[in-house]
Amino acid sequence: MTEPLRVQRLIRAIRKENTFAKIILYTTDLATVLFYCLDWMLDGLTVTIHDRYDARHFVESEREADFDESLPLRLNIFKGISIFPLKHKWKIKEDIEWIENCPLPENEVFMRTADAL
Repeated sequence: MTEPLRVQRLIRAIRKENTFAKIILYTTDLATVLFYCLDWMLDGLTVTIHDRYDARHFVESEREADFDESLPLRLNIFKGISIFPLKHKWKIKEDIEWIENCPLPENEVFMRTADAL
């Protein structure tokens, strides 16, 4: 997530337009999410770990995090990456591989922050 303030504006705009919209944030940068996003009324969080660099930063940030226990947390881990014991309950999908033009989960709309607002 390179532009957290843009994401913040986008989420606020979505909430203003549709208070019932489910917002699930997909990112590789948990530290930025923790600093900027947790008070944005997210309905879910998905973090994808692509490499050892992502994994190291994820573990450091996850240990410091205090998530609302009702927030659905999903963790996608690419092949060859290991994650240390985690503080929170994540739904983990391990050994994933890159899928070109990967389809979205049913009933979800994908929006890149670069394309919005």
